[in-house]
Amino acid sequence: MRRLIQNYIYNLGYQFLTIIIPFITIPYVTRVLGPDNIGIEAFTLSIVSIFVAFASGGTSVYATRMVASLRGEREKLSKEVYNLFFIRSTIAFFVIVLFLFIASNSVYKEFLLLQLVYLLAFTILDVTWYFAGKERFKEITIRNALVKIVGFAFILLFVNDTGDLDVFILINGLTLFIPNIYFIIKFFIEVGKPKLEYFSMRNSLKIIKSLIPFFVLAVIIQVYMNVDRLIIESKNLTYELGIYSQYIKTFGVFLAPITAIGTILMPFVTNLNHSREEKKDYQKVIKISTNFIFLLGLPIFFGVLITSNKFVSFYFGSDFLQYNEIFKLGSFLIITGCLSNVIIQQVIFPNKLEFIYIQGLIIASLLRVLIIYVFINKYNIYAAMIAYIISELALLIWCILKSKKTINLVPILFCLNNSKILFSSLVMSLSIYFFDLNFFFSIFIGVITYLIIIILIKEELTYKIIKLKLSKS
Repeated sequence: MRRLIQNYIYNLGYQFLTIIIPFITIPYVTRVLGPDNIGIEAFTLSIVSIFVAFASGGTSVYATRMVASLRGEREKLSKEVYNLFFIRSTIAFFVIVLFLFIASNSVYKEFLLLQLVYLLAFTILDVTWYFAGKERFKEITIRNALVKIVGFAFILLFVNDTGDLDVFILINGLTLFIPNIYFIIKFFIEVGKPKLEYFSMRNSLKIIKSLIPFFVLAVIIQVYMNVDRLIIESKNLTYELGIYSQYIKTFGVFLAPITAIGTILMPFVTNLNHSREEKKDYQKVIKISTNFIFLLGLPIFFGVLITSNKFVSFYFGSDFLQYNEIFKLGSFLIITGCLSNVIIQQVIFPNKLEFIYIQGLIIASLLRVLIIYVFINKYNIYAAMIAYIISELALLIWCILKSKKTINLVPILFCLNNSKILFSSLVMSLSIYFFDLNFFFSIFIGVITYLIIIILIKEELTYKIIKLKLSKS
């Protein structure tokens, strides 16, 4: 448990950077490059993300889980890791060749070819799954923090007008590419020299067979996550795509502290399930993490929703106020993001329920495409945001219902304590609305009100922390 808390602190430190730095860079880049250029970047990144899914062969989740379960067996781990790395590199090579062919014949040829750096960084050079599986998040966090800081500095220095889109894309790629070279050298030193007996056709086929559901899953996830951007661009709505993609990125920033929980708990819960004697602790861990996620997620959601007018004007500029209703609507993705962290990261993946997730993603993807195609001509990017929210809810409901035999999440999600958190968040919203101050004072009033109510109604986790602190003093 001590390692788990340390890992969360390291990851939370990094997530703090992912809040502060994008909080500055998103409005800066939006104003400097403009929505049209942001739309082009979002479109080309969507294409390269799908190629990343094919090139990585869905190995990241499988590899993290595999390393987590074998980390006490050095020889067997080295054998599996090298086989996996060889398979991943082989697949990546052929996918990169195909990407180069398609990029060379695209309207956005220059920008797609620059995205090749990003593709290489996330495929052949990416071995973070090895360190994540060993729960060595301190190293990953330091690397990620340096990437964010250096990238941030380079963007401020070299991205100065609408003609710098190529520089912006290159910076994003290189700040991932260069640190990954260091990681891959460290990886080879630590795993040791590969032995000839490690490699066999039988073992490779066995791993490939195990990878198939993860490969399908990775591709479907990327199609699911990027199909909206591809359809929006196909309708020549590049300007609107820039606005839409910046909104989605912003919600990702708000979810950063929540994301840290899932990143840390996935290998930890996998290891719990691998050790039969510790399986009884599984439900306890899920209950505590869900409590913590709601404690953070609900006030963030209501805070964003109630201050959306002030936030959009301050953060993106007055030109974006015409799209404020889309931002309000999109804030519901904070709720679905919180639920996804519990259901997908802590139940589906650790319990090897990928097939359920694949089924849910297919249903959600089809629903998403249908809603966008039917309504985009009339409702523009409103249709894309509505489709995103509905498809996320459909996916989560499917996963909850189908994973009931493993763990019944309904009583954990809809418990009295979470009702206390919901009540506190609503009171916080009313206080912000009543005082109607500027953006920063609204946030201050909201935080103070929320903390007071949470303490007064004795929310479980908060009450335990206060009681623990008082007993030590």
